[in-house]
Amino acid sequence: MSVRSARIKQMLHSGQPAYGLLHGFASPQVAEMAALAGYDIVIVDAEHGPGDTLSHQAIMQAINAGGAAAMLRVASNDAVLIGKALDAGADMLLVPGVNSADEARAVARAALYPPAGKRGNGTLVARASGYGLMAQGYDSRYNNDAFVSVMIESRQGASNARAIAAVEGIDAVVVGVFDLSADMGVTAQFDHPDFIAAMRDLEKAVAAEGKALGTVLYPGTTLADLLERGHRLITLSADTLLLGRAMREQLASARLTEH
Repeated sequence: MSVRSARIKQMLHSGQPAYGLLHGFASPQVAEMAALAGYDIVIVDAEHGPGDTLSHQAIMQAINAGGAAAMLRVASNDAVLIGKALDAGADMLLVPGVNSADEARAVARAALYPPAGKRGNGTLVARASGYGLMAQGYDSRYNNDAFVSVMIESRQGASNARAIAAVEGIDAVVVGVFDLSADMGVTAQFDHPDFIAAMRDLEKAVAAEGKALGTVLYPGTTLADLLERGHRLITLSADTLLLGRAMREQLASARLTEH
């Protein structure tokens, strides 16, 4: 865990982008393929995707075998879910729906061991500590190398972006653009002036605190544009979307060939 999270941290601190793929199939084979394809991060979606703790652990093992860092997006800002995700061996944590500095502090407390936080110690049994084989000193090593990120997905969160980014123990802020636009009443209208203004303000706020900033490559923007605006933790797509699009394109091409 520490080597992979430390590598991503170093990339981001040096200004180098880290590219991720959202994994929605709950399939170790597909997740491993994404890692072997060269994505820096494969994001296991426990918020919207299928699977449970055991399957997510197997998926993260496959991601690590393929050479990528495994980020787990938990279902909510819940200390038990955060602890289980980290015990299962997530290299990086992503917590959705964070609206305030207090909520960000709750994430950091749940994700870090004392004295920095209040994460429960399961090092004698957790995969993260080698099922106890590497338990000695694991908690301090983990606190040094942890990568904890939160998602801003609402107007309230956007207005509190600088305070959220300033929380000690939070390494990155990721913008959930679909939920943010919906909360603003302009669902998926990424060219709406209000959405554009909110994004620019949010980006400046996170940059002011020196934290890593990220989002998904969303319609109406380009990778070059996101990089210019300071995003470095960038989700390029979802495996479900890529496979579905490839299927449709192949079938459409075949039907055109008939005529």
